[in-house]
Amino acid sequence: TAMSDSNHPVLHWSAEAIRLWLAGGAPASPAPPETSRFLREQRLEVLAASWMPGLASPAEYARQALFQQRLLSEGSGLASRLESAGIPCLCLRGPFAAATLYPDPADRPFRDLDLLIPREHARQALQVFRAAGFRLDQPRMPAGYFLRNHLHWMTVRDRDGIVCDLHWDVEHRFRPYRIDLAALFAHSRRVESRGHAWREPGLEHLFLLSALHARKHLPAGFDPRNTHGILFAPGCLFQWLDLALLCRQNFDWNLTARLAADWNVEAVAGLAVRQLRTAFGIQFPGPMAALESKAPAAVARPPAWTGRLAFPVLGKKACFRSSKVADAVEFISRRHSSGRMLPTAIRRTGAVLQVGLAAADTLVCAGWAGLGRKRNPAHHRSVTP
Repeated sequence: TAMSDSNHPVLHWSAEAIRLWLAGGAPASPAPPETSRFLREQRLEVLAASWMPGLASPAEYARQALFQQRLLSEGSGLASRLESAGIPCLCLRGPFAAATLYPDPADRPFRDLDLLIPREHARQALQVFRAAGFRLDQPRMPAGYFLRNHLHWMTVRDRDGIVCDLHWDVEHRFRPYRIDLAALFAHSRRVESRGHAWREPGLEHLFLLSALHARKHLPAGFDPRNTHGILFAPGCLFQWLDLALLCRQNFDWNLTARLAADWNVEAVAGLAVRQLRTAFGIQFPGPMAALESKAPAAVARPPAWTGRLAFPVLGKKACFRSSKVADAVEFISRRHSSGRMLPTAIRRTGAVLQVGLAAADTLVCAGWAGLGRKRNPAHHRSVTP
């Protein structure tokens, strides 16, 4: 967005309007100039139509509402197909968050579906997807490459353009988290909404997953103290709104804080607590409030040379994604939990081997796919309302 100054009146007015919306109110002061354009950039035109009549036309609202219903139906249907094949499946974000968290599901925009299955069922799940008309978005890349080095397959159905990310993990390789994926399935819950049913992670797990997802969208080198900058960073606003609305549920916050420690995501959870408090006025009980002290005071911008762990000639429009170089460097430099020199040296040697194998895998598969081949924009573009 062009509103790069965190003190810009449009950002202040919009943040206050969102806070009032969460509280069931609306702004009393008139909107500054350019607010309509800014709200559209943030994909808020449907949600904000109650504050600014005319921001979304009846036709725009109808398209968004129908799109939400369609993808909710498709997503819950895919989850049902997987479960009928004996594959556990959890539904994440997108239409599922829209249906369960928002007063009007049309308020919450999204572009695709996200389903999570156990890694050991990944290839079987891909066959289920193919039988439903989906294919890999990058068909020349070996499916096994993503299974070894990534966290999902992006799949697309050509007849209607629906895109679904089929996940077997929730975070990229080499990141320092210890997420218990088996526990996500063991403590999942069945949800029924808008005439559809699906399974999603338990509330405490869902809060931490949502915090991780919001953190992942923040730009490199962001300022943790810049509440408006974090709130309106590209792709971030609805991640924070999901978290704010999720906090209205009946949580076991003691368990959430313990899980944050077990997953090694206390800094991420603390950042979410701080952002939700400063942006929306949400107050947390003791164990969660204490995590705010774990939030980073500053985030260093990684060196300019750190890009994706891929052959450089492929550039930013490579035909695949892999772990970032910055993650790999941090993974190698991490000390052993004992802090002792010899175990640390052994751990770092193993880390170098892991990163080296991933890099070699990347180069081999890039050569197989064809160096410099750009992704087909028609294949990558997700269905829109």
